[in-house]
Amino acid sequence: MCKENNTMKFNTKTIHGGQKHDSAYGAVMPPIYQTSTYAQTSPGAHKGFEYSRTHNPTRAALEAALASIEDGVHGLAFGSGLAAIDAVMKLLSNSLIDVAERLEGATDAVNDFNDEIAKVYI
Repeated sequence: MCKENNTMKFNTKTIHGGQKHDSAYGAVMPPIYQTSTYAQTSPGAHKGFEYSRTHNPTRAALEAALASIEDGVHGLAFGSGLAAIDAVMKLLSNSLIDVAERLEGATDAVNDFNDEIAKVYI
């Protein structure tokens, strides 16, 4: 991280929050890694990343930045809104969930939330 989060104001956090300088080449801004797999010395023996769909340095940098902006410990990034909704529903199993009558965009399909989707998770 370039500075302690508690010394940065919001605008600075949105740009520099959660950053670590690139250890390979010293880049100040984290690079975008456009690869799907990472070198392993043996199956499961890697340097922190093995396959981009499960975890990758670009997403890790985004999650650290989001956590920093919110003064949180962890941040999560999802590939779609539906993936995020799925994760939240699994976290809130056995809970009462109040949902608006109409939701944004494609999520409108969950109008029957309490009758249908809740059966899957709760």
